[in-house]
Amino acid sequence: IPDDYYSRILEYMPGKPFGLSEVAWPSAVEFGGEQAQAEFLNQLVSRLTKGKGFNLHMLGWPWLHDLNENDTIGLIKTDGTEKLAYTIWKNISLR
Repeated sequence: IPDDYYSRILEYMPGKPFGLSEVAWPSAVEFGGEQAQAEFLNQLVSRLTKGKGFNLHMLGWPWLHDLNENDTIGLIKTDGTEKLAYTIWKNISLR
């Protein structure tokens, strides 16, 4: 994802508190697996937002658990196994 992917928003709302809702990355193998999902979440709260001057106040992931065996958006698998990104999620939600 380019460094300036979300930056254009700052042109319309300079200095305002900012939040993202329903932003996600799948953990499907085709998208890089759990490692890519975890890296996306790390990049989202650093390089892509705070690193660009965003006053990030809220971040909403669509859902915590995968909805079924075909869904890979959740941070926890349908069997209850935590994915790599869930550890990151717990750490950033405590900040």
